Amino acid sequence: MTRLKANQSLGVRTWPIAITVVVINALVQALLIIANPTPPETWWIWPLAITSFLAIAFTAAVVVAAMTLAGWGQCHWRTVLIQVRSRALPWLGYASALSFIALTGFVFWIIPGIIVLALTPYLPFAVIGARPNPVRSNFRAIRAGWGRWIGLCIVSILIVAGIWLGSSLASFFIPGVLGGFITWIATGLVGIALLRLWFRAWQKVNSTSTDI
Repeated sequence: MTRLKANQSLGVRTWPIAITVVVINALVQALLIIANPTPPETWWIWPLAITSFLAIAFTAAVVVAAMTLAGWGQCHWRTVLIQVRSRALPWLGYASALSFIALTGFVFWIIPGIIVLALTPYLPFAVIGARPNPVRSNFRAIRAGWGRWIGLCIVSILIVAGIWLGSSLASFFIPGVLGGFITWIATGLVGIALLRLWFRAWQKVNSTSTDI
């Protein structure tokens, strides 16, 4: 299979599944807005935050699993869900730890949070792909294609900044549940596109290196 056909196959197999879970996540996140919690007075901010995190984690896991299995020619709803279920605990563990470290960095200063995310772009694929040591695989992939990594980091930062600005404007002009839904749809679609870029880099590094 040529690279063009492989990329087309990846898109055809991945997008229907990815878009479905993005829409479901957007609905969940938008409905959570209805509660309108105001911390720290409202105790239910924590259940809502946990629900929001789990929805995002599940969505990301399904998208990453779909891309991984599409690369293996096995991308179907059943196989994707089986893969997500089999990697649920490691995924939640890494996602929780990474989110905590990144958010802690963002709280004190935005640069540490960006650095944490920039240093772990391949971790999702390594975790869902059941690599024995996902962290080591992530850093080996960076080392094997550091030029591509730098370029994708710059592109990712620019795109995320753009979607953040767009989301801020959307929430100003279209507040409430509808605005939240639109924002999460846009964020999800951009997230899929970014994950595809990183996954292609991950594939290329793995196809040219046996030490990952």
